[in-house]
Amino acid sequence: MKRGLVLITDASENAALAVIRSLGSKGVLVAAGDWRATSPGLASRFCHKRVRYPPPHEDKEGFLRSIMALARSGQFDMVIPITDITASILSAHKDELEEHVIVATPDFGTFLKALDKATTLKIALERGIPCPNTFCPEDSSDIREISRLVRYPVVIKPRRKIAWSGNKAVLMKVTERNFAKGPDELVTKYEDLVRQYRPFLMPDNLPLIQEFVPGSGLGVELLMHRSAVKAIFMHKRLREYPPTGGASTLRISIWNEELYRLGVRLLRAMGWEGVAMVEFRLDKRDGIPKLMEVNGRFWGSLPLAIASGVDFPYLLYRLLMGEDVEPVLRYEIGKMRRWLVPGDMLWLFSSLFHRRELKCIREFMASFSIPDDIFSKDDPWPFVMALANLANYALDVLRGRRSLAGEIRCS
Repeated sequence: MKRGLVLITDASENAALAVIRSLGSKGVLVAAGDWRATSPGLASRFCHKRVRYPPPHEDKEGFLRSIMALARSGQFDMVIPITDITASILSAHKDELEEHVIVATPDFGTFLKALDKATTLKIALERGIPCPNTFCPEDSSDIREISRLVRYPVVIKPRRKIAWSGNKAVLMKVTERNFAKGPDELVTKYEDLVRQYRPFLMPDNLPLIQEFVPGSGLGVELLMHRSAVKAIFMHKRLREYPPTGGASTLRISIWNEELYRLGVRLLRAMGWEGVAMVEFRLDKRDGIPKLMEVNGRFWGSLPLAIASGVDFPYLLYRLLMGEDVEPVLRYEIGKMRRWLVPGDMLWLFSSLFHRRELKCIREFMASFSIPDDIFSKDDPWPFVMALANLANYALDVLRGRRSLAGEIRCS
């Protein structure tokens, strides 16, 4: 039987490029979609078709109409959303879309369990999974009382990864301004953030207050199918941007039996179907991994998993197309991967600014022997497009359309 195209959204993302290369190299016909012409995934030689659609962060309804029209065209077997924004939109309309194509997300009720950190933490605590001490304000006025109860330092985190202001998305990333070392600073910073991000004023979406967990970031990546583990991978973050907690720019594959058990326990409790990354932080105070969040879609460090022997995109594709797959539970330990442009470059600039230590330059230069997420001799053009994207990113920052940390400004 002849199979149709698989649409991969958000072709500017590292994870999208990894999915495109994974499926395309196996002979699957891939259509890469994005709203920008300079997206690396659109330049890949494994891209069979290129699709442009309205920017989902600025025009949610326009993006949905575009994807719905593509689904109804009969050209596509499947659509795989890559970011939280596109995944949340398509998951919310999964039933309607699946009259025409397979949508590679869980149902929206399940997806919300990952999108809402308060819900994720509640499920985790009920299953005995260690979590940081966290407060969920029901009203902005609650913050003064909470400020007297928490253990400092604390982090102000968005409860949901996305808030909508009409047709536009608002994203809050955790940077230095989200950290507080005492009650007065917490109250001031919390009120400032809530004032700036008005969608968070809704009682069910106020930012969380969470104790800061010192230590290293760990990721447990899983492919779940009817409660069974079909694939597993784990990595440790060596560098990330923003340094206060963002995408990993340098990471290494690891194995940790305790993390495996905790990640599987949580996703089973959530009734998860498909891929997800369960993120922990190994608390250096007591050696216990504490749950940070669940990313309910493909993750930025996906190229490392594939290079280590766990081809999550192709395994997911086969499962969704009705095939059975043998579980992949072993992979290469100690393998490293780097995201140079712009991730590790931004890490270097930020580290020099905050730490003011020249050893950051030595660390940065010593990593050039490590394979890159984007650069490939067999598929070179995405790296050229990544450089073009870096220029666009810089222009967006200068024009005030996004912060240096990547937050999209919403007018």
